[in-house]
Amino acid sequence: MHRGRLLGGECRISGMVFADNNGNGRREGGEPGMPGVWISDGERIAQSDQEGRYSLTISLDTLRWVAVTRPEGWCLTTPFYMVLDPEQHAGQEVVCNFGLAPDRASARDNFCFLVGGDSQFSRASQAEWLRGEMARIGDICRDNAAAFLCIIGDLTQSGFDQQFRWYLEALAELGDVAVYNLFGGHDGLYDREDYPPGRITNYIKYCDPPGRITNYIKYCGPAWYSWEYGPYHFVAHVPELAFLTEAERQRHDLWLQADIAKVPGDKYLIVTGHYPPTNENMQAWLADHKVAGVLYGHWHERGISQFRTGRDEQPVIPYLLTAPLRSSPDSGAFAAGVRLVHLAKGEIWTRTFIPSRLAAPPAPPPVSDAPSVELGRGWPQLFSGDLGPRVTSVVLKPPLKIAWRVPTGAHNSMFNSPIVYEGRVIVGVYDGEWHGDRPGSTMAAFEGQTGREMWRTAIDSDVRFAPCASRGRVYALSGLGTVYCLDVATGRIIWQRWLYGDNDRAGGHRLCQSIPVIYQDRLLCVGQDGPLFILDPETGEIVADVDVKNHPCYAAPAIGRGKMFFAAEGVTTAVDLATLKVLWQTLTPGTRAVSTPCPGGDTVFINGTTFYGLDADTGKIRWSRALDMYQDLGSLSVLAAVAYDGLVYGGGRKFMALNAENGETVWQFTHGEYEDELEETEGRSLGAMSTPLIAGDLIWLGSDDGHLYALDRHSGVLNWRQYLAAPIKSSPVISGNALYVLDFDGNLYCLVGNPP
Repeated sequence: MHRGRLLGGECRISGMVFADNNGNGRREGGEPGMPGVWISDGERIAQSDQEGRYSLTISLDTLRWVAVTRPEGWCLTTPFYMVLDPEQHAGQEVVCNFGLAPDRASARDNFCFLVGGDSQFSRASQAEWLRGEMARIGDICRDNAAAFLCIIGDLTQSGFDQQFRWYLEALAELGDVAVYNLFGGHDGLYDREDYPPGRITNYIKYCDPPGRITNYIKYCGPAWYSWEYGPYHFVAHVPELAFLTEAERQRHDLWLQADIAKVPGDKYLIVTGHYPPTNENMQAWLADHKVAGVLYGHWHERGISQFRTGRDEQPVIPYLLTAPLRSSPDSGAFAAGVRLVHLAKGEIWTRTFIPSRLAAPPAPPPVSDAPSVELGRGWPQLFSGDLGPRVTSVVLKPPLKIAWRVPTGAHNSMFNSPIVYEGRVIVGVYDGEWHGDRPGSTMAAFEGQTGREMWRTAIDSDVRFAPCASRGRVYALSGLGTVYCLDVATGRIIWQRWLYGDNDRAGGHRLCQSIPVIYQDRLLCVGQDGPLFILDPETGEIVADVDVKNHPCYAAPAIGRGKMFFAAEGVTTAVDLATLKVLWQTLTPGTRAVSTPCPGGDTVFINGTTFYGLDADTGKIRWSRALDMYQDLGSLSVLAAVAYDGLVYGGGRKFMALNAENGETVWQFTHGEYEDELEETEGRSLGAMSTPLIAGDLIWLGSDDGHLYALDRHSGVLNWRQYLAAPIKSSPVISGNALYVLDFDGNLYCLVGNPP
């Protein structure tokens, strides 16, 4: 402790942690001090002495703070932190006391809390929506006796003063709910010399000079801190270190190491951050601590995964990715959500709520006079088709009738689509929840004619989009990066291969959101952060890998003209499948929202925030056209383009037919015309339609407004539609006279028609 004269940029802060017997937030009447309580300045951790006193001397080169770690069995009667401003506190002696009152609830080893994140708004209209959403979240907290709400970063769009003021106004709608905020990168996207009102930017390079976390501290307090509830120690850290100055980074790392080192052996550790921690950090913590789970956001998804090292004795650590709270259409209707996390004896159970969804309308029942199901050619991969990817010569004549509907067990299912193989409809069941000691993720098969469940197999994380099938086997890629090979008749696991289990790979936690693709005698899987893995489909052996630029994204390898095409943020890659050599990589800026490429003749089409037509042999851009994220696409997760007969179909909320030669619009269709038939809920916004399927002269596609549509592919005129009550974000497939599609509530539909 610094005992000498204070320097100009220093502040000495001292005070007492006391038992606030009357709960009024002031020490009075001889209320006793509390020893052994942790107090931190964001770099060092002190403990209150036998009289409850502490003292710290802090260098005020920027906004700093002092914060107390709430101990188990107690609650704060005062704020848990004090912000120290160089202009106000430099050279001063400051007193800050922390009052604690007994809290029997926080001594429980069995409790629940809510986690949300990415409210990320910038306009007054969005702030108004957020206030209503927070009021509903407050009700969810009270209805479930949740101990607190943790909001896990990207609270605002860019960190401006007004945005933080709106955010705090929205939090007031929660009522008496305790809130733990975390810093996310969007909360630091401002130029300190230029606010208010500032300049909105989405690039870190514009955030100099330093000050990227200043507004967050000013309005929300410590950017990193910890608290305890029951036998759990919660640590809130900042993994996006680029937003910290070098001095802040050093303080953060010293604090993080010291805080976790002080966690006693009888405590469970819950790690929270806008990003998950590094695999190296997690491995180090696991050596000495009981890590119960990780909470994170950023990817605007609701999903589950886990930490793996490949060693059987390693405990299973659930990684819980929370859905966004913002009202903009990341994935369209009902994409925003909060997760209820229940903790008991180190195990976790979760349940997701969609606050803006007031009620789930009843799904339509099967129709008694529906024609019998007559299966034909299968649909073994999402991008199957005898005339091209997602183009079939099989024709269905509307009207279709619902032959059967079965609940798959999927929960808030976003984009999972079925395949049809050997008389079975096979789908990855997107549960998105953790169930005590395991994820709820499964693969399931249903009899194509009746919908009877034939088998169900547990896997280690959710499957994104769809599996694929060949030679009596089904292949699925989990979010953790595990490839499963299942027997199509029984669901028995024939082999499984974790893509990151080799010694030369980092292992740990991954976020794989792609589709496995069968091509001849190879299984192609794109993992996180780069590699295209080539596997032997018989054994699961990784026979090769190719460096393709990648970021966790929502795209799959596409096959055409002997090449594999892959699109990621800002770059598209072509690989020769005979030699596995990279043929070309083309910068495709504006593809932040990017889909699986669509080979069509000598052109590759990519639907994203910019729609591209690329020369398949050279990668040269033949044409491009910018699409508006909100008006045209309506979603960050956009549909894949489908090309056929001189036209390419894509877009999103505005579904378009473009001239394949030049990208000019031929026609467009907007599903918003029928959105009133989906139950109206505040904050709902329609996103992209699903990836289409072309059958004869009709285009079949699902919609966020709850309809299955059939459009004339030449004119875009509506031919027929069926209301299925819940958003249809998955992509339909056809076999014989049956069309299969999965809705948001996890209902798998079989609709049948008569041949024309």
